[in-house]
Amino acid sequence: MPTNPTQVETWRESGFKAFVGANRLLLSGRRESATFWLLAGKPFPISRTLRPRVVVELGVASGVSSAILLLAMNKNQQGQLISVDLPNYDNAWVDAVLAKEGRIPGRSFVDNSLPEDKGSGWAVPPNLRDRWELILGDTRDVLPSLVARIDEIDLALHDSDHSSEAVSAEGLALWSKLRDGGLLIVDDIDVSEGFDQLSDTLTWRQRLVVGRVGILKK
Repeated sequence: MPTNPTQVETWRESGFKAFVGANRLLLSGRRESATFWLLAGKPFPISRTLRPRVVVELGVASGVSSAILLLAMNKNQQGQLISVDLPNYDNAWVDAVLAKEGRIPGRSFVDNSLPEDKGSGWAVPPNLRDRWELILGDTRDVLPSLVARIDEIDLALHDSDHSSEAVSAEGLALWSKLRDGGLLIVDDIDVSEGFDQLSDTLTWRQRLVVGRVGILKK
């Protein structure tokens, strides 16, 4: 893993270029490659199977997960993705979480800040953006009005502020509009106790933990 700022930038740029390259292969009608499936992870097969009509995503950064969700919607020929992001150009949030929560287990390197010359969602190809609404702002300010105007959510993803308070409060807000059978996915659950606290608060049908990702089915 990279250890200095120059290495971090090189790692980040090359990683996203690899994703965009794989995505272009798909969009040009080429068959999915093994590289792409490794990059796609869980959102793609979940979205293809669930066929969501409304997906809410908290936390975008460069937009890799957003692009994967939108690609699944493109293949499903249905769905809308609403994403909220507060552009992050440094890792101050990591220091804040470490100060409050203590050590992040198993993490020798944490970085999801944006390249200095890029904006939120820059990795999302232009021809996938017709199903995408990107809202720039703090989830604490944006989420109440967003949830108020949505009738029902099929799939919700939390990958913004990873503190216990944020995961619990924002998870509850998303859950309030999640349909029966819908999924709430929380990333980086090793950063705080938020997912466990949320699980203890809610009544769910199924709970699954895969690595650093927690999934609750309503």
